[in-house]
Amino acid sequence: MPYAYLAFEGEQHGFRRAETIRRAQEAELSFYGRVLGFNLGGAWTDGTGMTENGICLDGRLSKIGGIAYTTEDLALIMALRLAVLFCRNRGDIQVPAMQGRFSGTKFHLVLSEQGWLAQNPLTDTALQEEVRQWKELGVSMEVVED
Repeated sequence: MPYAYLAFEGEQHGFRRAETIRRAQEAELSFYGRVLGFNLGGAWTDGTGMTENGICLDGRLSKIGGIAYTTEDLALIMALRLAVLFCRNRGDIQVPAMQGRFSGTKFHLVLSEQGWLAQNPLTDTALQEEVRQWKELGVSMEVVED
């Protein structure tokens, strides 16, 4: 079974420093890419578990700008980013059922639980930032609660 271990000096269970959190998220995403067989850019950087070009840089989508992707590619990138966004909490949180749909350069995400975002303001803020970043790439993203 593939695995990766990264130790962060001065950190314990439940990272506190922003740089550690950012580095851990980038490494996790790159690890998924390596295990699942996708690489959206440069070569693997030996010893880091990361690529030179990944899907995120400081959590930004900007590195994939200017590259032609199919709707299926965008859907996979969106799914991975949403999985990280919704499952980043280390506590037990009840994630609502959701359904996403791509149509060209438009993405529609429906959360099944009305009021869930108001009860989870950090996730709501992260989703708003995600919408903004996708917009910079020419992809409109709409999030609604049903």
